[in-house]
Amino acid sequence: MRVGHSRHFNLTGYKDAKQIVLLGSFNNWREDELLMNKTSGGWELDYTLGPGNYEYRFKVDGKDLADPSNPSTNINGTSWLIIDPNYTFRLTGYDKAKSVYIAGDFNDWNGGAFPMKKDGDTWIFPAHLSVGKHLYKFVVDDKWIIDPANKFWEQNEYNTGNSVVWIEK
Repeated sequence: MRVGHSRHFNLTGYKDAKQIVLLGSFNNWREDELLMNKTSGGWELDYTLGPGNYEYRFKVDGKDLADPSNPSTNINGTSWLIIDPNYTFRLTGYDKAKSVYIAGDFNDWNGGAFPMKKDGDTWIFPAHLSVGKHLYKFVVDDKWIIDPANKFWEQNEYNTGNSVVWIEK
């Protein structure tokens, strides 16, 4: 039984490649599991994913490649995909910032994984969060800060605090 929706992964070109593998956070980055199928225009694979925040990339004959058709790529050279977002992180008042990322327990505190997009004077990032408590911080031009608009926070082991958001069913 499959839970979720079938997602079509496609990599155009690479006709001379011998093997292309899809790997990501959804399969623990296993390089021997999701072999893509060669087609006349490139490579493809359908894979079922449930709601969540995922990072992925292709391995083309042993070399890593971000998805060229996905503009959502992070500083680590991986592409990301959010399925069924249910919460939007917002940061206002940092219009001069060059880069803003969201990091938290939902992405293993990876400060370069999920870049926020600027929308007017607000940085936004839609994410899928499971039911329950989540800890997070913003990374503004490489400086980690708690959410100035969120009064809920708790102390962490570095005495710098983490913002808290609760997701209800």
